[in-house]
This record gives sequence, C-alpha cells and structure tokens, in this order.
Amino acid sequence: MCIRDRNDVIKMPDEVLKKLGGRRVIRTEELEKGLVLESDRMLANRIGFIEGEKINSRLVLDSLGRNAQRISFHLLPCHALERGQQLQAREPEDVRFKTAGIVTRYKGEYYLLLQRAIRVYSHGNFGN
Repeated sequence: MCIRDRNDVIKMPDEVLKKLGGRRVIRTEELEKGLVLESDRMLANRIGFIEGEKINSRLVLDSLGRNAQRISFHLLPCHALERGQQLQAREPEDVRFKTAGIVTRYKGEYYLLLQRAIRVYSHGNFGN
C-alpha cells in the first residue's frame, strides 16, 4: 500500500478485519466522520496525549501530521492513568502514549477507561 498524500485514507486490510470478527473497534473512518457511538467500543493502539490533572484528565488523540479533527475523551480514574500522569509529571514536554481502552458514552460525553498507556518515543521524527 502506498500513501501518496498525508491525508489519504488508511484502511484496514480485509484480512485484519476478518480476524477482528465482530469485535467493536473504533476505526479511522469512524473518527473522520465524527465520533458517534451507540455502544461501548475498544480503542486500540491509538497515539495521544494525556492532558489535565487528577480527575479532569483527557486523552487527546494525535493525528501525527494528518489533517484530522481533534478528538478527545474524558479519562476515568484507573491505575494506567495514574502511571501515565506520573510519567508526564517527570517530563518537561508532552509525552506521547500508545493507548488502549474501552470508550463509553454517558450523557453525551465520551469516557475512556485506559487499559494500557505506553510511552512512544519519536526519536526526533515528529515535531512536538
């Protein structure tokens, strides 16, 4: 697969979609249309930043240079969030995290229960 433009749509290959089966995973196409969830979904391997402190934290997805709308989720208190916040507090700049978790909707707002937040090192490839 060749990406000619940084805003080209990157689609999941059909064989990967078959392996996922009926799992409810948030796909890039859904994010581009604007996020509207009818039921809980998995957010898997998405890069983002943890913003805010304590109970007012949000995960803001990073578009990595693509022309995409800014999507964020309220973060529910959990151990993965606590570790991410501790790591962010030790660093002078924003830290990118590869995240996974369950997204749910409550009173029109989206909430994410982090199951994983792993620091991503850019090695100077991406400006921050």
